[in-house]
Amino acid sequence: MQAYVGENDTQRQKIAAQYLNTVPASDLLDALEQKYPLCNTEAHPLGRAVFDRTQNLSAAIAQCGTKCSDGCFHGAMMEMFSTQNDTFGGLVNDADPESVLADVESLAHDLCFKPEVAKFIALSPCIHGLGHVFIYLSNYDLKGALAACKSLGSSARASDCAGGVFMEFMSHSADDPRVSGKEYYPCDEFSAYSVSCYRYKASSMLTVWGDKQEALGACEALDTNSRLACIRGVGHAVSIQQKITMPSTDDFWNICGSVETSPEHQACVKGVIDNVLINVDPASLESACGKMPVQYRPTCLQIAHAIKNLN
Repeated sequence: MQAYVGENDTQRQKIAAQYLNTVPASDLLDALEQKYPLCNTEAHPLGRAVFDRTQNLSAAIAQCGTKCSDGCFHGAMMEMFSTQNDTFGGLVNDADPESVLADVESLAHDLCFKPEVAKFIALSPCIHGLGHVFIYLSNYDLKGALAACKSLGSSARASDCAGGVFMEFMSHSADDPRVSGKEYYPCDEFSAYSVSCYRYKASSMLTVWGDKQEALGACEALDTNSRLACIRGVGHAVSIQQKITMPSTDDFWNICGSVETSPEHQACVKGVIDNVLINVDPASLESACGKMPVQYRPTCLQIAHAIKNLN
């Protein structure tokens, strides 16, 4: 996959399409995971190439699986809804982004509940994937994409979808100084989705502020709800950075021990737990919580139940 590194997404999709002639998608994803531990964004072009090759979402999902933090699946969804695609995207042929997004909204409502999709991908990551689609098709207009997320029904679904919106937006806008600098943009403009936003803003905060303590200090300047969301995001980002898959009591203390007040400490703990549960099959959420230190299990179960109640 060396040729894949350093290329833009258009070229990566072409390279992936060539590899797929002789190499299974699962092997390509294994190579990406070795190079990029999370590899969500890096797997998008491969997912696009897989869907372009199969012209069938369930077939594409079967090949992508959940590797690279569902990044291959996200790419397949984005390609399926692409206006250039002759199979599904042919239904979405309006010229302006607002009309395209409106058409996709009507098609997306039932997508994640279709048996051929639900067979391969759980509801939460599927709805998250729709967020990637909405922001992409809205030409990275946050207001339009988040409005599409809100149309999905419950606040829980809208929040999951918003996570996909912000994840894709942060990656696409990484060179924007408002995103990569010490400002709180775009989270400060969309406080209704502060938890979803800071989950993906926090990684750049760790970089620009220099370390965990400085990033947590930056969170302290915010109002209560945004402050807790920001601290939760930092907890999530640090646990990713430290490659924690099942946190011990020491892990929780090392990440969150310096956050002494109760609501803020709890927010940080939730961030660490978020990083664990986001990669767990819904049927195994309670089991995963049962493996955590006993004092953190109630908080873990609270988050697990929220994930399972998306229906």
